[in-house]
Amino acid sequence: MDKINKNNKNKSRVVIIALLSGIFTFPAFIFTACSDIIEVNLTEKEVLLNTPPDDYTTTKNGVNFWWNPLDGAVDYELQIVSPDYENLEELILDTITAKNTFTTTLEPGKYEWTITALNSSSSAYSTIRKLNIVETIDLNNQTVELLNPVDNDTSNITDLRFNWKAVNQARNYDFELKFDNELVHSENMEELFIEYKLENGDGTYTWGVKASNEETSTSMFYHSYLLDTEVPGEPTLSEPENNSILEDKTHTFSWERAPNTGSDLYDSIFVFSDEELSQMVLSKKRSQSSYQDSLGPGEYYWLVKTCDVAGNESVDSQVWQFTINE
Repeated sequence: MDKINKNNKNKSRVVIIALLSGIFTFPAFIFTACSDIIEVNLTEKEVLLNTPPDDYTTTKNGVNFWWNPLDGAVDYELQIVSPDYENLEELILDTITAKNTFTTTLEPGKYEWTITALNSSSSAYSTIRKLNIVETIDLNNQTVELLNPVDNDTSNITDLRFNWKAVNQARNYDFELKFDNELVHSENMEELFIEYKLENGDGTYTWGVKASNEETSTSMFYHSYLLDTEVPGEPTLSEPENNSILEDKTHTFSWERAPNTGSDLYDSIFVFSDEELSQMVLSKKRSQSSYQDSLGPGEYYWLVKTCDVAGNESVDSQVWQFTINE
């Protein structure tokens, strides 16, 4: 009976959160054939929480939530409410993660938090734990949560808006920007953002923020940002050769990339059924410089474009034609 009551309470709190946030989640149903993979049923399982312990009280604003991974779970939903589920005033956080840990910062106040393990057909709940963040004027052990750009971001954008979350009792913030570990800009401000144009060229930038008041300050917290504006070189097609005639079977498309001088590359292959390249029959993104497919009889035209994770794109390769006989 206790198990049934606890599950009902868990289901109730999820419905309450859905109503507040305007998001409704409906059960997923899987119709399987004999060859399908049948997912683990999570319904009778429980997510075991590690930290923070129940009714934990701290002056630190940075909190690391950690729980045991659950066999069969694909993702985990972390919910934080204030002050508690029975007297719900605010949904503080509702996020999905594939990991079994999540770190965030919270304002002083009373909270409750839970974890829901998810796959496409079922879910499992944790118990509800209380958390208390006590206000303090001492910033020495506080965390500045950097928001954007995210850590280890890679992009070709040079005009950036750096922003971070407010720290309770902080009066100002020190921002610094480094390029290849050399300081290129620093500024003290009250705002929670700064707009800045990167002017030192491609490479790794490190940006950091420290919060301060009249008496104390936090450490400097850093994120890394890789700027890559280098356009990838044009790929070279290899096979099937231009104007080739092929049998109706599976064929390998292959090509060569130009040398990589920037961030990680991937290719997109496009196949069309007309010379004007208006009737696309295939489009695939590839991490390797090859692809296998069986298109069936017909006349085809194909090309490849190379892109990188920073958002740069090469020019299109040459367009080659081939025919597959019946």
